[in-house]
Amino acid sequence: MFERDGVRYIQVNDLNGAVRGAFAVAGGQFLTLPIGSDAPLVSTPQQPRRAAAAPSTAPSQTIYQDNAVKVMATPQGQNRVMLDAICQDPLDCGAHLN
Repeated sequence: MFERDGVRYIQVNDLNGAVRGAFAVAGGQFLTLPIGSDAPLVSTPQQPRRAAAAPSTAPSQTIYQDNAVKVMATPQGQNRVMLDAICQDPLDCGAHLN
């Protein structure tokens, strides 16, 4: 994670250092970035994930959390991972979500 000009950038890497997905956050707005092997599986409050072909039975794990953002990872098999970015501040996010 790094922050620049009020925008927080969060990149998720696997244990080997390969990029799995990334997104940017500012003022409760989330934007999925088009990088990483699991970029199509990233979900944000503004860009919910499309339904998976088969729901995963694997448990989700929190892989990142700060006062504004939480990131959950859910293994999908075939070396794929769903990444869910969740707003931690409902007042801030609620102003932007309908």
